Amino acid sequence: MPAFDADVAITKLITFTPANTGTKTPTIQGDVVVFDVETGTRRLVLDGPTVTARRTAAVSLLAAKWLAPNTAGPLLIVGAGAQGHAHLEAFAQGLSIREVLIHSRSKRAHTCWPPAHVKSDYRRA
Repeated sequence: MPAFDADVAITKLITFTPANTGTKTPTIQGDVVVFDVETGTRRLVLDGPTVTARRTAAVSLLAAKWLAPNTAGPLLIVGAGAQGHAHLEAFAQGLSIREVLIHSRSKRAHTCWPPAHVKSDYRRA
């Protein structure tokens, strides 16, 4: 995911380690690194998963603002992981959402989200 302009060059570096499955260490890890174009000096190192979650949610929010027939909701979030949380944050700040439904295949939804948000019947949305 490289990008550059006259001042900076940005790249995203990731690792995928299947052996980490089932451990406390994530299977996918990464950083977003920003370099000075003129000198090649590293300016910033950003947490890759945070940047990815926020960027993906921001693009979804932009699409919803332009394409959703009713930006007040309800909002259906499928998945209770990092992307689900980032989408809830973005949509709560960017739209006038009044109702959120969350569907997750795992029990994680019941431990990570307030119970009022977790719905088992996602077809209601």
